[in-house]
Amino acid sequence: MTLRVDAGGVGNVQELRVTLPPIVGVRTLRPVIRDQQQFQGAILSGARTWEWILIAETPGVHTVPSIDLHFFDPDTEEYGSASTDALTFTSHGAAKLSQPAIEPVDVGPKPSGAIFGPTRMYSALTRDETPIRDERWFPWLLALPPILFALFILGAGAARRRDQRSATAGALQRQLLRSAEDALQANDPRSFYDRIVASVTHALDSRLGEPVGGLPHAALRTRLGSEGFDDDLVQRVINELEGADFARFAASGVSQDEMERCRQRTAAIVERIQRSRRKA
Repeated sequence: MTLRVDAGGVGNVQELRVTLPPIVGVRTLRPVIRDQQQFQGAILSGARTWEWILIAETPGVHTVPSIDLHFFDPDTEEYGSASTDALTFTSHGAAKLSQPAIEPVDVGPKPSGAIFGPTRMYSALTRDETPIRDERWFPWLLALPPILFALFILGAGAARRRDQRSATAGALQRQLLRSAEDALQANDPRSFYDRIVASVTHALDSRLGEPVGGLPHAALRTRLGSEGFDDDLVQRVINELEGADFARFAASGVSQDEMERCRQRTAAIVERIQRSRRKA
């Protein structure tokens, strides 16, 4: 059986995500995803289609749960969700019986085949007369304390430089947020959202140790997920970056109240990024 879900509208449909809930007694193959996008004037729109192959492993009536879709509406500048109705289908046939397990054969212990040498009536202990200073490992033993001391000095220096970089990154982060607040007070939406994007991007660069500003949003979502970032934090980062990109091209319709809410959300997101833990 093939299950198909279609979604379309204004915006980048490649950012839409749909998860099919598990179905008892049914094996679900990886979905096939098809995208259709087009520009009408300066507006991007399109449609995305998901197709799953459902394989019933037991006979009877099976229910496909409701599928939820979360999206951002650029007209209302709000987040929304939609869901499908639950579906049922009936499969016929008999369930495949599992193969009977093969009973192990009880094998008795093997007879011992140990062979011992001839019995000795006495033993003699010999002593090594070589001085310790003439052993080959003795120079390495003498060099061990200086090596450990040098490693300690290098480690302390690296920790000190890391703390200095962290302090510098924190100062730059605060400066970006202050610049965004100055643009808000000056009612300059384009400059404000430029600082918002720079603030979030700088926080991610500092946390990951590499620049991510040039990554598409889909690639950035995958990168943050592979680093062990919280799913809710990843979604908030992507939503804020997408909203800022949209607002920069529609700056005339942005109010100061919306910019203030965006500033507060960005400050909370930056704080969560700085406190997040990466995978070891």
